[in-house]
Amino acid sequence: MKKTLPLLLALLASSIAGAQDTTKFGFKSQPYLQNMTEAGVTVMWLTNQMCTSYLLVGETDNPTIKVQTIHHGQVDANVPVQKIRIANLTPGKTYYYRAVSKKIVSYQRSKVEYGDSVVSKLLSFTLPSSSKRKFSFLSFNDIHGQPAYIDTVCARYPEFDFAIYDGDAVSDIFTEKQLLDNLCGSALGRYAGLKPLVYVRGNHETRGPESRILERYVDTPNGEYFYTFVWGNTCFLVVDCGEDKDDGHPAYGGLSSFDGYRSEEALWIKKVVASKEWRKAEHRIVCSHMPLTLDDGEKWHGPLDLSRKLIPILNEANVDLVIAGHIHRGLIEKPTPTRKYAVVVGGGPAYETGPKKCTTVIKVSIDGKKLKAELLRRDGSLIDTYEK
Repeated sequence: MKKTLPLLLALLASSIAGAQDTTKFGFKSQPYLQNMTEAGVTVMWLTNQMCTSYLLVGETDNPTIKVQTIHHGQVDANVPVQKIRIANLTPGKTYYYRAVSKKIVSYQRSKVEYGDSVVSKLLSFTLPSSSKRKFSFLSFNDIHGQPAYIDTVCARYPEFDFAIYDGDAVSDIFTEKQLLDNLCGSALGRYAGLKPLVYVRGNHETRGPESRILERYVDTPNGEYFYTFVWGNTCFLVVDCGEDKDDGHPAYGGLSSFDGYRSEEALWIKKVVASKEWRKAEHRIVCSHMPLTLDDGEKWHGPLDLSRKLIPILNEANVDLVIAGHIHRGLIEKPTPTRKYAVVVGGGPAYETGPKKCTTVIKVSIDGKKLKAELLRRDGSLIDTYEK
C-alpha cells in the first residue's frame, strides 16, 4: 500500500488538473459608474475568473494613463468585484477609458502566472461642476427584476446626467446573478459605463441570505448606504430605510436590528443638514425608498419609525423635494403645514393597471433656481408635475 500511495496521489493530482475550469476568460458585467464627484468617479465591473485589473484613462479617444487600485502597497488581485477609483480629475471635463482585466492562472508564493486579457469597449463620462447649474436626472424604483424597462426609458430621455435607482431592484438576494441581472451594468443598459447610477437601498434588498454581499457591488462616498453627494448647485441626501416590519418579525429570524440603525442614521442626518455644504446649496433633494410622509393610513412599522425620526429634522432643513417609491403608486404630494417639502413617489412594474398603479419614471430638471419634477408613465405621458 505504501508503494502505491504516491502513484495514487499523482493520478489524483492529474485528474484535478484535467478538470480545471476551461471557461473562456471574460467579463460577467461591463463597466458601470458609481460615486461620481467633481473630481473623480469609481468604475466597477465583474469577470468570470480570478484576475487583476486596471483602467486606461485619458482626455482623448486613445486613453493611455494606467490607473489601478492599490491597498496597503498591494495591487488588487483575486477580488470578487473590480473597483477602481479615478481621482484628481477636472470638474466638468469629459474623459475616455477602457477597462482591462488579466486572468491569474497561478498565484504562488514567489511566482504569478497570467493568462488571457480582456478589454472593454471605449467608454467616456463627463464630470459635474459646481458652475453647471442646469442638469437633469431620472429616478426609478420598485423594478423588482425588470431592468429592461430602465434601458427603454433612458433611451426615450437620453439627455439625462445621471440616474437614481431608488430601491427594490430585486425582491430578495439569494445569488450574485440577481445583482448581475438587475444592478451591475444591466440597470442602465446602453448607458452603463457612460453615466453614473446612484444607488438607494430598498427594504427588499435587505432580504435573503446573500443580501450582505450587496455592498461589494456599489460604491458610496462614505462606504454606507446613507450618504450625501453634490451635483452642480444641488445637494442630495440618500436615506437608507431598512425593513418595513419590526425587528422582531418572524420573517427575519432575529437577524434584523433596524430600529437602532435608523436612530443612528437620524443623528448623522442632523449633522448633514447643519453642514455648510447643505446650507449653501441652491436646492436640497432627499432620496428615500420609503416615502417620508407619516401617513396616518400607514400600518407598517418601518415607514412609521423612519418618518417619526426624520420628518422633524427635514422640516427644519429647507428640503425642496423627497423622491421615493415603495408603495407602488405614482403620486405627487405638495408641502403641508406638518411636512414642509414635496414628495414625488414612483410606481413599479408589478402594478400596471389603474390610474395610479402604474410603472413610472421620475424626471427632475434643475435650471438655476428653478426645480421641476415630472411623474411620467411607461409611454411617456405625464401623470403630474411639481415646480418650485
